Amino acid sequence: MVLKDFSAEIIPIVQTIIAFVGLISLFLLWWQIRQNNIWNKLRSEHNFIQKWHLEFEVNMIKAAQTIGIDLKFRPGPLSDDEISKIVSSEDVLASVTMLLCDIENICAAIRIGAADNDLAYATHSSRIVARYKMFEPLIEYMRTRENDDEIYIEFQKIALEWEARHLSEVEKQKASVATLSDNLLKAKGVCKKV
Repeated sequence: MVLKDFSAEIIPIVQTIIAFVGLISLFLLWWQIRQNNIWNKLRSEHNFIQKWHLEFEVNMIKAAQTIGIDLKFRPGPLSDDEISKIVSSEDVLASVTMLLCDIENICAAIRIGAADNDLAYATHSSRIVARYKMFEPLIEYMRTRENDDEIYIEFQKIALEWEARHLSEVEKQKASVATLSDNLLKAKGVCKKV
């Protein structure tokens, strides 16, 4: 085989193989980076549910009990009287602020994509939405007092977004159950009640 034949026949095949291997390598590199990003988000979310995060909540509940406010399973927002009591007690205000700052940090991490939104929703939505409903009057009080509408804004955004998501999911589930019920009745040959 002459050098000219080698250059014309073999080198293009070798170049094609090298280019194909390079493309496969780029794809595998992209896939690895993608998998690492997913893993990092999951690890980040795991760090948000560490024991010390729940200690903020326990400390806040205990501190509020010292001034006669039960925040353990509170169903609704704080009253004006309770807000006055919380603000007048440095210890209680400090423990509430620690909890609110912790939740704000979690929500900011979710908002920027450092934690997986779906996993965070599954693990934190009920807690964050309930705490936002409870502390909304206090947050509004703090915003007015400090003349800063951005105080705990990430907390508010995530809580409202997740509450809307939850309501949407409930409506979808109701529609799905109704459809399944209708299909079951049809399959049994029973007419739907009007």
